[in-house]
Amino acid sequence: MKRLITISALLLLLAQSAVAQLKELGFREALSWQKFNAESAPLRQIGTVKECLPDGSGNSYWSVGCETIERGFTNYDEYKKFVGKLGGVGYARLMSGWAKTEKVKCVYDFEWLDAIVDDMLSKGVRPWITICYANPLYKGLSDLDSPIWVDEGTMQAWLAYVKALVLHYKGKVGFYEIWNEPNGGNGKRYPERYVNLFIRTAELIREIAPEVKIAGIALARANEPKFIEAVMKPIAEQGKAYLMDYATCHPYIANPDESVKDIMVFKNLVQKYAPHVKILQGENGTNACLQHAFAQRNYEWTEYSHAKWYIRRMATDFRLGIPSSLFTMIDIRYNHTMNNKGLLKADLKGRVIWVRPAFYAISHCASILTTEFVADNSLAVKSDTGMDVIGLVKNGKKVGAMVWINGNIPNDSRVQTKHDVLIEGLELKDPVWVEPITGRVCELSSVKNTKRGVLLKKLPVWDSQIFVIERDAVVYTKSE
Repeated sequence: MKRLITISALLLLLAQSAVAQLKELGFREALSWQKFNAESAPLRQIGTVKECLPDGSGNSYWSVGCETIERGFTNYDEYKKFVGKLGGVGYARLMSGWAKTEKVKCVYDFEWLDAIVDDMLSKGVRPWITICYANPLYKGLSDLDSPIWVDEGTMQAWLAYVKALVLHYKGKVGFYEIWNEPNGGNGKRYPERYVNLFIRTAELIREIAPEVKIAGIALARANEPKFIEAVMKPIAEQGKAYLMDYATCHPYIANPDESVKDIMVFKNLVQKYAPHVKILQGENGTNACLQHAFAQRNYEWTEYSHAKWYIRRMATDFRLGIPSSLFTMIDIRYNHTMNNKGLLKADLKGRVIWVRPAFYAISHCASILTTEFVADNSLAVKSDTGMDVIGLVKNGKKVGAMVWINGNIPNDSRVQTKHDVLIEGLELKDPVWVEPITGRVCELSSVKNTKRGVLLKKLPVWDSQIFVIERDAVVYTKSE
């Protein structure tokens, strides 16, 4: 996502930390968050990560999901005070809501969406919109199970709605995604329907607002080679690949580390037909408790593993160099059950009950992993336990790494274990230890540069990323 629009003024609140601002809002602290912080720091703590709150510039790798408002499954008014408090998260994903906007044929009422878009922009967050689902006015479904139509009458009604939408938000919304998970349900049998929808919709958007970015596919999962090929090949053969700036996928998986292979399948197939198209992880999250519906079901997730999982997801997408959207801001109450993936715990009326540790985890991690950083995948790590590493490069200089115990789904432990760790290919002068869930910044007790790399004796690590990073490469508030 590139610089698309500008905000003329920054909020005075940007100087405050997200944690401090949330306390001022009078929210209820989660017990799990209290327990994360009750554990003693494993090294001498010298400070806490300072959240880099969004400023409207769009210089961010990170997006948060604010989907399903248009169907009434969440209520933006109930959680809008938290929008803009996620440090480093510069974007938010919305769904357009054709059925909510056009309740009378050819009459488009965007008042409900205006309130959301304008509020996000006022808080330095750039909304991007997935245009998806049908309209009962035209005998369609306004939900995830909505099939893509084949009749020209519905197509013309859809295009008229898209035209009204893009014209209405010209200069405010600079990024559109066409449809959501067209390979879900029976859709996987009809990729040609999506090809037709994408081309005609994208051509119209380009005509109205050539400056905006357009994303396609929005694939449920990532490793769906038959569907990807069935979409990208005809788009390329018709000379329409130029219409697509990004291709999006939703690689839900319990261990995010294992999604690299699937995302690479997705990327390679997309770029086989459209080398210029960039990849965007457009929707991904996990549950904060055991549930038997939706993605990541039938596993005993908790708010502890939930927080760790999001850091793992972010690290994986950072490693691949792709923007990433984290699903979702608040629990979603569908018609039959709750989807408990929210960074905010909600009750059955959609009201915020408490802020989950994952909210702080994402805020701290995204505040460190700003667009000044890129991944260095040339490093290796040696230890007495299975471990992985991602190097950190800032302004062309190696400044640190993320290390973690890999191989398994994140667990509930709140205590790091100590290991001797050699990071090959890295030299550090004055590094600190940073744990992004609590945001703790600590002094490192034993650092030695060798011919092979930097040796860190008794380094506290666990199954979520720990930053070992030069002191001057991380912004933090010093402990009193």
